[in-house]
Amino acid sequence: MTTVIAFSFAAISIAALIFLVAPGVILENIRIQAGSNLYHLLGILIRAILGIAFLVVAPNTQNPTLIYILGALFFGTAIVIGVMPKEHFVNLTNRYRYFPQWAARLGGALALIALWYLVLILL
Repeated sequence: MTTVIAFSFAAISIAALIFLVAPGVILENIRIQAGSNLYHLLGILIRAILGIAFLVVAPNTQNPTLIYILGALFFGTAIVIGVMPKEHFVNLTNRYRYFPQWAARLGGALALIALWYLVLILL
């Protein structure tokens, strides 16, 4: 499970760096893919896998309560998105259509800071 978390941290780090350098690349991809079934299923699957991984690894970390809460949140959002009608999911992801690039850059920086804090706790 630690390997799953490490790979997800690497993927999130890459996405956060892209948000810092060229946020339009990811924002445009979200606009294009928002209505596809694969995008919806991947969103559910990634959240569920991360949730389970965090829940399994939580007792062996320095801060198990935080990791357990994050795992429960990941898994909970997977369930919510799973039961959410596709139209509502598309509307939710389409909110990023006019997302300002400065806000995406700020989000990328904050994601990197939070991610590296979690890396220090978990790995």
